[in-house]
Amino acid sequence: MALREHSLGKGEGELMGYKGLLLTVGIFLFILCLFHLNPDEATASPEVIAQMLRTPHRDHIIAIKGESSDNNLLITSLDPRELGVGRGDPVTWINESQVEVRMRFGKEMPCKRVPLKALAWRMEPNKCYETEDTLKSGFSTTIRFSEIGVFYYEIEYIEKNRSEKGVIRVRSENR
Repeated sequence: MALREHSLGKGEGELMGYKGLLLTVGIFLFILCLFHLNPDEATASPEVIAQMLRTPHRDHIIAIKGESSDNNLLITSLDPRELGVGRGDPVTWINESQVEVRMRFGKEMPCKRVPLKALAWRMEPNKCYETEDTLKSGFSTTIRFSEIGVFYYEIEYIEKNRSEKGVIRVRSENR
């Protein structure tokens, strides 16, 4: 069996070059869309972005925000302020503010002081827990809520006389 050689004509070669170029540009644009970051996220540190990519549910991330104004006042917020999750779902707080923060869960006093890493161990909705240590700027912490209920929390901005309050509503696994 003899092999036949086939050469592309001048027009066919140019057409194949354009198709290859279009395919390459299309793949590039597709990848660019996959890794698109909004402007707020693009200013985050590499550690914060890495945590966001590791977290399975984007809607279970709470950004702790705090920026200095022209008058040297700290403008603070939580995004989102309220969150509904299923039992066992991870919720990650990312400190995007410029200062360290302390976390407090519950309204009852006195609060049980616990290390930040141990905060989620058997936390109950009707008890008060406060972190001994702080969450530094650019760092994050994740809590899995195993109890169904409403968890009220407060973020205290260290040495700034500011705080923000939020709510986590934990429902059954079915949400």
